[in-house]
Amino acid sequence: MSEDAPVASHAPASVLACAARPGEQVQTLHSCAGACPAAAGVSRSLRAWEWTGCALGLLGAFLLATDTSVSRYGWVAFLVANVAVIVFARGIRANGLLLQQTGFMATSLLGLYRAFVPHA
Repeated sequence: MSEDAPVASHAPASVLACAARPGEQVQTLHSCAGACPAAAGVSRSLRAWEWTGCALGLLGAFLLATDTSVSRYGWVAFLVANVAVIVFARGIRANGLLLQQTGFMATSLLGLYRAFVPHA
C-alpha cells in the first residue's frame, strides 16, 4: 500500500476511517471529511451534474452504436454530457478529468459537424 493511500478499516460505515496525511493517526470519517477526498461531501448539485453526464454519455454511446437514423443524435448527447462532466470536474477540482472532457468535447463538436452539416 502506498503512503498516500487513505487508510480504511472494516468498521461500520459510521466509523469508517481515513488518514488525513501519510503518517497521521487514523481518524473517523466525521473528523477528517475535509482532509480525505473520498470522505469529503460533494454537493447535491455537483452530484446531479455527475449523474447527468453519466446518463447522457451512456445514451450517446448507445445511439451511435445502434447505427440507425437517430444515431447522429448521440453526438448531441455526448456534447451535453461533456459540459455536465466539465462542470462536475471543476467543482471537485479534478484537473485530469477536466482536460479529458475538454478533449472529448472537441471530438463531440467534430462529430456534430460531420453528422449535421451537409458536405459537398
